[in-house]
Amino acid sequence: MKIPKRIALFAVVMALAMTSLSPAIAQEVVPGSLPQPGLISGRCTSIRVVLRRVHTNDALVRVNIGQIYNNLSIQLMARLNSRLALNRIDSARFIDITKRYDAALKRFTAAYDTYEGQMAGLIRLDCREKPAEFYASLQKTRQARQALTAVVAEMQVLVKEYQLEVEKLQQTLKQEEQS
Repeated sequence: MKIPKRIALFAVVMALAMTSLSPAIAQEVVPGSLPQPGLISGRCTSIRVVLRRVHTNDALVRVNIGQIYNNLSIQLMARLNSRLALNRIDSARFIDITKRYDAALKRFTAAYDTYEGQMAGLIRLDCREKPAEFYASLQKTRQARQALTAVVAEMQVLVKEYQLEVEKLQQTLKQEEQS
């Protein structure tokens, strides 16, 4: 049976994925409390430059992280779950984690879409003419970004949980092989 080698490879890939899945998307845009309207309108140009840069970077990170998340689900989790079922190995725990992961992946996509819409709207606002409206939109964008952060953190926990199950299975199979 060649499953232990495949599981070892899977564990290594999962560990690498965990280290590459930092929540870079979900860091704060602009920290601080309610500023004076003149502060926003006076720095409008530089604020918009920073927001555009963050928006561009987030889009790239979203694509890369989205591909990694999808590959974990399709290429690794689904395939291992199928392989376990074919070999009549109890995979209930793996399937449960995969279901929760796939649900979190859908929430990630929805949370990113919400954040993206908020950020695009924020960038379109004229912070010189409407600083209060701009700040209110900034707050909504921050909230959307925090929601995205929470989903990213949840997905990382699920990936780690799956990885631990893989390692447990690997140990069990080694023990059975030695018996």
